[in-house]
Amino acid sequence: MKVALMALVLGGLSGFWVVKMMLTEWIYESHATLAMRSPSGTPKELEESERSLVFSEAVLGEVVDQLGLMSRWSVARERAMGLLAGKVRVEAMPGAQMIQIWVRDASARDCSMYANALSDAYRRRKVIIETAKSDERLKALREAIAAQEAIVEEKRKAMKALLEESKGSRDADQSDWEASLASEENILNPEGDPESLYSREMQGKSMEAPELSGEGDEGKVIAPLTFPKPDARKDLLMGTGVGVLAGGVMGGVLERWRRRRRD
Repeated sequence: MKVALMALVLGGLSGFWVVKMMLTEWIYESHATLAMRSPSGTPKELEESERSLVFSEAVLGEVVDQLGLMSRWSVARERAMGLLAGKVRVEAMPGAQMIQIWVRDASARDCSMYANALSDAYRRRKVIIETAKSDERLKALREAIAAQEAIVEEKRKAMKALLEESKGSRDADQSDWEASLASEENILNPEGDPESLYSREMQGKSMEAPELSGEGDEGKVIAPLTFPKPDARKDLLMGTGVGVLAGGVMGGVLERWRRRRRD
Protein backbone atom coordinates (compact mmCIF):
# COMPACT_ATOMS: atom_id res chain seq x y z
CA MET A 1 0.00 0.00 0.00
CA LYS A 2 2.84 2.33 0.82
CA VAL A 3 4.44 1.64 -2.55
CA ALA A 4 1.21 2.49 -4.39
CA LEU A 5 0.76 5.69 -2.39
CA MET A 6 4.34 6.79 -3.08
CA ALA A 7 3.86 6.02 -6.78
CA LEU A 8 0.73 8.19 -6.85
CA VAL A 9 2.54 11.13 -5.23
CA LEU A 10 5.61 10.81 -7.43
CA GLY A 11 3.46 10.46 -10.55
CA GLY A 12 1.49 13.60 -9.72
CA LEU A 13 4.62 15.62 -9.02
CA SER A 14 6.28 14.36 -12.19
CA GLY A 15 3.26 15.24 -14.33
CA PHE A 16 3.07 18.73 -12.81
CA TRP A 17 6.79 19.36 -13.38
CA VAL A 18 6.75 18.12 -16.98
CA VAL A 19 3.77 20.31 -17.95
CA LYS A 20 5.23 23.33 -16.17
CA MET A 21 8.53 22.97 -18.05
CA MET A 22 6.64 22.68 -21.33
CA LEU A 23 4.71 25.89 -20.58
CA THR A 24 7.78 27.85 -19.44
CA GLU A 25 8.65 30.57 -21.98
CA TRP A 26 12.39 31.05 -22.34
CA ILE A 27 13.22 34.68 -23.11
CA TYR A 28 16.04 35.80 -25.42
CA GLU A 29 17.33 39.33 -25.96
CA SER A 30 19.03 40.94 -28.93
CA HIS A 31 20.01 44.56 -29.53
CA ALA A 32 21.43 46.95 -32.11
CA THR A 33 23.55 50.02 -31.25
CA LEU A 34 22.97 53.09 -33.42
CA ALA A 35 24.27 56.67 -33.51
CA MET A 36 21.94 59.60 -32.81
CA ARG A 37 22.70 62.16 -35.51
CA SER A 38 20.40 64.92 -34.27
CA PRO A 39 22.30 68.25 -34.41
CA SER A 40 20.79 69.96 -31.37
CA GLY A 41 18.86 69.41 -28.17
CA THR A 42 19.57 68.09 -24.70
CA PRO A 43 20.44 64.39 -24.24
CA LYS A 44 17.01 63.77 -22.73
CA GLU A 45 15.25 65.45 -25.65
CA LEU A 46 17.32 63.48 -28.15
CA GLU A 47 16.54 60.23 -26.37
CA GLU A 48 12.81 60.93 -26.39
CA SER A 49 12.94 61.98 -30.04
CA GLU A 50 14.76 58.83 -31.13
CA ARG A 51 12.49 56.62 -29.01
CA SER A 52 9.43 58.19 -30.65
CA LEU A 53 10.96 57.50 -34.06
CA VAL A 54 11.61 53.83 -33.26
CA PHE A 55 8.02 53.40 -32.02
CA SER A 56 6.56 55.40 -34.91
CA GLU A 57 4.10 53.96 -37.38
CA ALA A 58 6.59 54.52 -40.20
CA VAL A 59 9.32 52.33 -38.63
CA LEU A 60 7.17 49.63 -37.01
CA GLY A 61 4.87 49.48 -40.03
CA GLU A 62 7.81 48.90 -42.36
CA VAL A 63 9.02 45.98 -40.21
CA VAL A 64 5.52 44.49 -39.98
CA ASP A 65 5.15 44.62 -43.77
CA GLN A 66 8.67 43.39 -44.45
CA LEU A 67 8.45 40.35 -42.14
CA GLY A 68 4.80 39.55 -42.87
CA LEU A 69 3.83 39.74 -39.20
CA MET A 70 0.12 40.27 -39.92
CA SER A 71 -0.26 36.81 -41.44
CA ARG A 72 2.25 35.30 -39.06
CA TRP A 73 0.33 36.46 -35.98
CA SER A 74 -3.11 36.49 -37.68
CA VAL A 75 -3.87 40.06 -36.59
CA ALA A 76 -4.59 43.43 -38.23
CA ARG A 77 -1.71 45.72 -39.17
CA GLU A 78 -2.16 48.18 -36.29
CA ARG A 79 -2.32 45.40 -33.72
CA ALA A 80 0.75 43.75 -35.26
CA MET A 81 2.64 47.04 -34.81
CA GLY A 82 1.51 47.20 -31.18
CA LEU A 83 2.58 43.60 -30.50
CA LEU A 84 5.96 44.28 -32.07
CA ALA A 85 6.34 47.45 -29.98
CA GLY A 86 5.63 45.34 -26.89
CA LYS A 87 8.81 43.38 -27.58
CA VAL A 88 10.99 46.49 -27.96
CA ARG A 89 12.68 48.94 -25.62
CA VAL A 90 15.01 51.83 -26.48
CA GLU A 91 17.85 52.99 -24.23
CA ALA A 92 20.35 55.83 -24.61
CA MET A 93 23.99 55.07 -23.85
CA PRO A 94 25.23 57.44 -21.10
CA GLY A 95 27.86 59.91 -22.27
CA ALA A 96 27.51 59.01 -25.95
CA GLN A 97 25.31 60.04 -28.86
CA MET A 98 24.16 56.43 -29.21
CA ILE A 99 20.98 54.47 -28.64
CA GLN A 100 20.37 50.75 -28.25
CA ILE A 101 17.27 49.05 -29.63
CA TRP A 102 16.55 45.97 -27.48
CA VAL A 103 14.18 43.19 -28.51
CA ARG A 104 12.88 40.35 -26.31
CA ASP A 105 11.31 37.19 -27.68
CA ALA A 106 10.89 33.52 -26.86
CA SER A 107 12.72 32.60 -30.07
CA ALA A 108 16.41 33.47 -30.43
CA ARG A 109 16.08 33.48 -34.23
CA ASP A 110 13.04 35.77 -34.25
CA CYS A 111 14.62 38.03 -31.64
CA SER A 112 17.65 38.66 -33.85
CA MET A 113 15.45 39.04 -36.94
CA TYR A 114 13.26 41.70 -35.28
CA ALA A 115 16.29 43.64 -33.97
CA ASN A 116 17.99 43.70 -37.38
CA ALA A 117 14.81 44.71 -39.21
CA LEU A 118 14.08 47.50 -36.71
CA SER A 119 17.61 48.93 -36.91
CA ASP A 120 17.50 48.90 -40.73
CA ALA A 121 14.08 50.60 -40.81
CA TYR A 122 15.29 53.20 -38.27
CA ARG A 123 18.38 54.01 -40.39
CA ARG A 124 16.34 54.39 -43.57
CA ARG A 125 13.85 56.69 -41.85
CA LYS A 126 16.69 58.84 -40.45
CA VAL A 127 18.16 59.24 -43.94
CA ILE A 128 14.77 60.35 -45.27
CA ILE A 129 14.34 62.86 -42.43
CA GLU A 130 17.85 64.32 -42.77
CA THR A 131 17.48 64.61 -46.54
CA ALA A 132 14.16 66.44 -46.13
CA LYS A 133 15.72 68.84 -43.62
CA SER A 134 18.62 69.60 -45.99
CA ASP A 135 16.24 70.22 -48.88
CA GLU A 136 14.09 72.55 -46.77
CA ARG A 137 17.10 74.53 -45.58
CA LEU A 138 18.44 74.83 -49.13
CA LYS A 139 15.03 76.10 -50.25
CA ALA A 140 14.98 78.66 -47.42
CA LEU A 141 18.47 79.88 -48.28
CA ARG A 142 17.61 80.26 -51.95
CA GLU A 143 14.55 82.31 -50.97
CA ALA A 144 16.78 84.50 -48.78
CA ILE A 145 19.19 84.95 -51.70
CA ALA A 146 16.31 85.93 -54.01
CA ALA A 147 15.11 88.50 -51.47
CA GLN A 148 18.61 90.00 -51.21
CA GLU A 149 18.88 90.10 -55.00
CA ALA A 150 15.60 92.04 -55.18
CA ILE A 151 16.94 94.59 -52.69
CA VAL A 152 20.16 95.00 -54.68
CA GLU A 153 18.20 95.39 -57.93
CA GLU A 154 16.05 98.15 -56.42
CA LYS A 155 19.15 100.05 -55.28
CA ARG A 156 20.76 99.58 -58.69
CA LYS A 157 17.70 101.09 -60.37
CA ALA A 158 17.66 103.99 -57.92
CA MET A 159 21.35 104.68 -58.53
CA LYS A 160 20.83 104.55 -62.31
CA ALA A 161 18.00 107.07 -62.07
CA LEU A 162 20.15 109.35 -59.93
CA LEU A 163 23.02 109.16 -62.42
CA GLU A 164 20.71 110.07 -65.29
CA GLU A 165 19.46 113.10 -63.38
CA SER A 166 22.91 114.32 -62.45
CA LYS A 167 24.14 113.96 -66.09
CA GLY A 168 27.57 112.67 -65.24
CA SER A 169 28.24 114.78 -62.14
CA ARG A 170 29.88 112.19 -59.90
CA ASP A 171 29.95 113.56 -56.43
CA ALA A 172 30.23 112.10 -52.98
CA ASP A 173 26.62 110.91 -53.03
CA GLN A 174 27.36 108.63 -56.00
CA SER A 175 30.33 107.13 -54.15
CA ASP A 176 28.08 106.44 -51.18
CA TRP A 177 25.59 104.65 -53.43
CA GLU A 178 28.30 102.51 -55.02
CA ALA A 179 29.70 101.61 -51.63
CA SER A 180 26.21 100.66 -50.42
CA LEU A 181 25.63 98.52 -53.51
CA ALA A 182 28.96 96.74 -53.11
CA SER A 183 28.16 96.06 -49.45
CA GLU A 184 24.80 94.51 -50.33
CA GLU A 185 26.37 92.29 -53.00
CA ASN A 186 29.03 91.07 -50.58
CA ILE A 187 26.38 90.15 -48.00
CA LEU A 188 24.37 88.38 -50.68
CA ASN A 189 27.15 86.11 -51.93
CA PRO A 190 30.73 86.60 -50.70
CA GLU A 191 32.07 83.98 -53.14
CA GLY A 192 30.12 85.06 -56.24
CA ASP A 193 28.11 81.80 -56.51
CA PRO A 194 24.61 81.33 -55.01
CA GLU A 195 25.33 77.66 -54.28
CA SER A 196 28.46 78.54 -52.29
CA LEU A 197 26.27 80.23 -49.69
CA TYR A 198 24.56 76.91 -49.00
CA SER A 199 27.92 75.13 -48.75
CA ARG A 200 29.23 77.69 -46.27
CA GLU A 201 26.01 77.55 -44.27
CA MET A 202 26.28 73.78 -43.92
CA GLN A 203 29.75 74.34 -42.40
CA GLY A 204 28.41 76.92 -39.95
CA LYS A 205 30.20 79.87 -41.62
CA SER A 206 27.48 81.84 -43.42
CA MET A 207 24.50 84.02 -42.62
CA GLU A 208 21.91 82.54 -40.29
CA ALA A 209 18.86 81.00 -41.96
CA PRO A 210 15.45 80.57 -40.34
CA GLU A 211 15.02 77.48 -38.15
CA LEU A 212 12.99 74.67 -39.69
CA SER A 213 11.10 71.93 -37.88
CA GLY A 214 12.11 69.18 -40.29
CA GLU A 215 9.20 66.99 -39.18
CA GLY A 216 8.53 64.00 -41.40
CA ASP A 217 5.42 61.86 -41.91
CA GLU A 218 6.39 59.18 -39.41
CA GLY A 219 2.78 58.91 -38.25
CA LYS A 220 1.58 58.31 -34.72
CA VAL A 221 3.61 56.65 -32.00
CA ILE A 222 2.47 53.05 -31.52
CA ALA A 223 1.52 51.96 -28.00
CA PRO A 224 3.13 48.65 -26.97
CA LEU A 225 0.84 45.62 -26.69
CA THR A 226 1.44 42.13 -25.31
CA PHE A 227 0.35 38.75 -26.54
CA PRO A 228 -2.45 37.25 -24.41
CA LYS A 229 -1.06 34.70 -22.00
CA PRO A 230 -2.75 31.29 -22.14
CA ASP A 231 -4.51 30.02 -19.03
CA ALA A 232 -2.09 27.36 -17.82
CA ARG A 233 -4.19 26.18 -14.88
CA LYS A 234 -6.12 23.64 -16.91
CA ASP A 235 -2.94 22.29 -18.45
CA LEU A 236 -1.28 22.00 -15.06
CA LEU A 237 -4.30 20.23 -13.55
CA MET A 238 -4.50 17.90 -16.50
CA GLY A 239 -0.81 17.12 -16.29
CA THR A 240 -1.05 16.47 -12.59
CA GLY A 241 -4.06 14.20 -13.13
CA VAL A 242 -2.29 12.25 -15.84
CA GLY A 243 0.73 11.93 -13.58
CA VAL A 244 -1.39 10.67 -10.70
CA LEU A 245 -3.12 8.17 -13.00
CA ALA A 246 0.19 6.94 -14.34
CA GLY A 247 1.56 6.76 -10.82
CA GLY A 248 -1.48 4.77 -9.70
CA VAL A 249 -1.05 2.27 -12.51
CA MET A 250 2.65 1.95 -11.78
CA GLY A 251 1.94 1.64 -8.05
CA GLY A 252 -0.58 -1.14 -8.67
CA VAL A 253 1.90 -3.02 -10.84
CA LEU A 254 4.61 -2.68 -8.20
CA GLU A 255 2.22 -3.75 -5.42
CA ARG A 256 1.25 -6.90 -7.32
CA TRP A 257 4.89 -7.67 -8.04
CA ARG A 258 5.74 -7.22 -4.35
CA ARG A 259 2.92 -9.57 -3.24
CA ARG A 260 3.95 -12.26 -5.70
CA ARG A 261 7.48 -12.18 -4.39
CA ARG A 262 6.16 -12.44 -0.82
CA ASP A 263 4.01 -15.46 -1.69
